[in-house]
Amino acid sequence: MSPARWGSAMALTRTRTWGLTFITMVFAALLLWMGSATSSAATSTQLLRPNGDISSQWNVCCGVKTAWDALNDNVTQAQGRIPSEDFIHTRALSKVTEVALSSVTLGTSTPSAGKAWFYMDTGAGQSVRADVIWGGSVRGTTTVPGGSGYAWRSISVVPPDQASLDDLRIRFTVTSAGSGSADVFATYFELTTTSGAAPAPPPPPPPQRTLTVTPPTGSGSGTITSTGINCPGDCSETYADGTAVTLSANPAAGSTFGGWSGACSGTGSCQVTMNADKTVSGSFSASGGFTHDTVIDQLGPGQENQVYEDFHGVWQSQSGTFVCQVDAQPEQSCNTPVGPDFPTWYTIKYNGLAPGDHTFKVTAIEAGVRDPSPAKRVLNIPATPSYTLSAGAFVPASVNPGGTATATVTIVPSNGYSYTGVLFLVCTPTSTPALPCIATPVTMNNGSGTGRVVVGTSSQTPIGTYSFSISGADGNGLKPSNGAQSFSLVVTSSPITAFKPNIGRGGRAVAISMQAGKRVAIAAAESGGRDSRVGGKDRSGAE
Repeated sequence: MSPARWGSAMALTRTRTWGLTFITMVFAALLLWMGSATSSAATSTQLLRPNGDISSQWNVCCGVKTAWDALNDNVTQAQGRIPSEDFIHTRALSKVTEVALSSVTLGTSTPSAGKAWFYMDTGAGQSVRADVIWGGSVRGTTTVPGGSGYAWRSISVVPPDQASLDDLRIRFTVTSAGSGSADVFATYFELTTTSGAAPAPPPPPPPQRTLTVTPPTGSGSGTITSTGINCPGDCSETYADGTAVTLSANPAAGSTFGGWSGACSGTGSCQVTMNADKTVSGSFSASGGFTHDTVIDQLGPGQENQVYEDFHGVWQSQSGTFVCQVDAQPEQSCNTPVGPDFPTWYTIKYNGLAPGDHTFKVTAIEAGVRDPSPAKRVLNIPATPSYTLSAGAFVPASVNPGGTATATVTIVPSNGYSYTGVLFLVCTPTSTPALPCIATPVTMNNGSGTGRVVVGTSSQTPIGTYSFSISGADGNGLKPSNGAQSFSLVVTSSPITAFKPNIGRGGRAVAISMQAGKRVAIAAAESGGRDSRVGGKDRSGAE
């Protein structure tokens, strides 16, 4: 404290309490000095090299005369490998070298840690024990095994109770002889000292407290917020012990706040002091309402992986809407009325549903408030529906030009498919020239059904074989599993024979055979039983 400050203090204490004030100032100064002394503790590290007092039974190599010259190199382990220019070495068993290290004036400092470093290698089969001697006793030891390469080794030691630097040495002893030699290139000691008292540790941080908000419950919706909290979503936060936290309830449109529970109560603001982990809950109630819950009235039959759903609801206002959902698919608007005669009935169609059970849900929304109990119903899509189609032969199998033939077509449901309604048949001519055909619809009633294919000809229809293909399709485009079926009809002409008795001389009978598109063949038989043919002409030359 400077004289000026002392003089100022004297001037301020010229009162009846001068003695008490002076004592107070002295005590405060003493505390300040003690705190300064406590906080001024520091550590330092010094490197102690060989001091020339080396007792060596090892040999000296390579341009130097003493072990001190060989080992007192200005190197450290931080350099890694060092040049192998000069060193001490030996091959003999039990040879010892002791290296005394430089002393240092400690003053008010105290040794707190030490580490001996040395750079060496050993020959094959030859091991060396290294000891650190401090205060007359061995404070640390290590053994370098045979065949170890060039490397830095270290021995960490704890200073003796009587902290001093008397007789600090490193001793190397050959403990097993091998085929090579042990070589030491450099050694030094790393001394750490502490001056003054260690600084006082910083005070521990205040404990942390966690506030957890349970996601809101109730028929309504809303959020609970505070610093670091926006629930649902982010529903917990950590605060320092003793922090005051205020939670706010924010009802959504069409909802009101129902009240707090847990660490808060009532319907006002929630204030908590975080002197422990705490939990708060809140609820919201729907402020609107519904005349009755939405009702799913009908589930349409599942066909071709699609389904129609009809449902109805009655609103308190005209602003109500519906959203529909199947399983976990996203919700979608479903406000299409069934028809003008049913203003409160609505319908929706889903495609691509896999066979099996599906949950259909309808949620009514009025004035922004969702129906708290949506209508639900489970529907089942059967396995992929299918049926087979078979076409019978035409009756008759062949017709003359101008004739008509009919084929029967049979429909058989399969794979659990049950269909009630009309299934349309499609007849397609497949030959050239084409002969038109007509297919009649098939009425199905949860079982098999039959239809007909009719083919009519005219007197001008050429003779030949005509092919047809028959297929079917229900109202949703379902095709037969066995594909279109093929069948054919033959158009032909039968021979026409005319008899006229007593034609020709001698009472001969003449038979005339006629076929369309061919010459007339005349056969004449005489009364005597003989037959006379003339290449399509009679004997008179008439055709």
